[in-house]
Amino acid sequence: MMKNLLTFLSCISFIFFGNSQITTAEYFINTDPGVGNATALTVTAGNSISENFSIPTTGLPEGLHVLHIRTKGTNNVWSLYKRAYFYVQTPTTNGTATNIIAAEYYIDTEQAGGVGNQTPLTITAGMTLNETFSIPTTGLADGLHVLHIRVKDAANTWSLYKRTYFYVQSPASNGTPVNIVAAEFFIDTETAVGAETPLTITQGLTVNEAFAIPTTGLSNGLHVLHIRVKDANNVWSLYKRAYFYVHQNNSNLVPTPIVAAEYFLGNATGDDPGVGNATALTVTQGMTISEAFTIPVPASFTNGDYFVHIRLQDQDGTWSLYKRAIFTVDNTVSVTEFSSDDFKVFPNPTNATFHINFTTFGNYSAALYDITGKQIVVQKHLQQQNELDLSNFATGIYLLKIKDLDKQQVQNIKIMKH
Repeated sequence: MMKNLLTFLSCISFIFFGNSQITTAEYFINTDPGVGNATALTVTAGNSISENFSIPTTGLPEGLHVLHIRTKGTNNVWSLYKRAYFYVQTPTTNGTATNIIAAEYYIDTEQAGGVGNQTPLTITAGMTLNETFSIPTTGLADGLHVLHIRVKDAANTWSLYKRTYFYVQSPASNGTPVNIVAAEFFIDTETAVGAETPLTITQGLTVNEAFAIPTTGLSNGLHVLHIRVKDANNVWSLYKRAYFYVHQNNSNLVPTPIVAAEYFLGNATGDDPGVGNATALTVTQGMTISEAFTIPVPASFTNGDYFVHIRLQDQDGTWSLYKRAIFTVDNTVSVTEFSSDDFKVFPNPTNATFHINFTTFGNYSAALYDITGKQIVVQKHLQQQNELDLSNFATGIYLLKIKDLDKQQVQNIKIMKH
C-alpha cells in the first residue's frame, strides 16, 4: 500500500500595520530552523497578502504535522508565525467510506495505552455521528480544561481528535455572582497569575473601562496584550488578548523629508541587491523630489525589455517600496529611434481611445504597457490608421511601444489616461 503524499495547499492572510510593507514570507513544517532560515515563499509585496501556496509534503511520515508561515516587512521585522494542522495518511485500497462504529474521549491528558484505550462513548453506528454526551467533570480542578473526542470506523482506523475548551468553576457558597475586584495585564510574556501589572478598575459584576497601556521600551513589531480579572473570591479569570503593532515614528509625528535614493536594473521581478545596497542617486532633499536622472545601461544587457527600479529613504532611515519603469535595449540598430514624423498619436492625454496614424503605409507593430511593465494591448500588424481603446483600463500613465518591423527600429511614447 502506497502512502498518499499530496501537495498541501495553504491559503494565508497577513496584515502589517504602520509604515512597513510585507515583502518576504517563509514556512517550515513541525520544527523551526530559526527566523529567516525556513523555506522561502514568493509573495506580492503590500500592506497585506492573501496568497495560495502549494507546499510539498513528500517525505513526511504518516500522521499529524504542523505547517508554520511567517512574513517579513520592509523594516526587516518578522511576524509571529501562523500555523495550520494537516494529516498525512495512507488511503484505504477501495477508496470507499466506512461506518463509524466507536468513539472515545479524554480530558486534558491522554491516558495510558493511547489511541483506543480512553473512556468509551456509546454511539449509534453510521456514516455520520450526531450525538449528545454527558461528560462528567467530577474531580477536575477549577480552571481551564480541554475535552478530546475521536471516532473509529469499521476498518479499525481512528480519526484525529476534535477538541473543545471548557472551564470548571466551584460556585460561591451562596450561589450568587460576586464582584470583580481587580485586574492586571502583561505584554507578550507572563510572569505569574496575580503578579502582573495591575489595572485600576471600578468594582462590579462587569467591567467596562478604557485603559492607557504604555508601550515604552517595546521593540518595533507585533506584540500581544493579555488582560485578566479577579473576583471577590480571589479567583482569577482566563486572560483575554489582543494583538497590536509597534512602529516608532519620528518624535514630532509629521512627515519627514526624503534624503536619499537608489536604483537597480533588472527583469520584471528585479535583481534587487537589498534595501540600501543598490546604486545611489543624488537627490535634492525635500518632502517631494522631481529629478532627472541619467542612468547608464550595462553593456552586458542583451536585446529586450528591462526595468529600472527606484526607491527613496526618508530622514528617519525608512526606505520606501520601489517604483519601476520599463525600457528597451535594442543593439541591432543605431540608438537613434525612427522619426516620430512618420506617425501621429492623438489625443494624448485621452479619456478613452487614441489613434495611431502613419503618413505612409509600412510594416509596424504596437504594444502598450502599464506602469508595472505588464503588456496589456498588442497589435502585431498596424494599418495606416489605427485606434486603441483604453476605456476598460485605470487612469494613469502607459507606455506605447511602436516598432518598425522592417528596419527593426523602436519609438517609445508615454500615454496619459485621465
